[in-house]
Amino acid sequence: MFTLCLQLLIFCRYKGEIAFFDFYIIPLAKKLKECGVFGVSSDEYLTYAINNRTEWESKGQEVVKEYKKKYAKKKTEGAPNTDESNSKFP
Repeated sequence: MFTLCLQLLIFCRYKGEIAFFDFYIIPLAKKLKECGVFGVSSDEYLTYAINNRTEWESKGQEVVKEYKKKYAKKKTEGAPNTDESNSKFP
């Protein structure tokens, strides 16, 4: 049961990041481009946001799987997570 819940959580994390790009980051970048508040950089921000979303879509599931492996390893070892390079969000 725990494994199923963890898999669901991981899937939701992956999809949640895509939704975050679709409903927050990219619309915000479009509004910045429309109002021109940052000049030429506004267009770059939109391009970066779209490229980051595309990269997450292609690599995100693998990234989340790695998080899952690290979490499972820490869980079985019973050791606290002391690796500062890890994200605070599994």
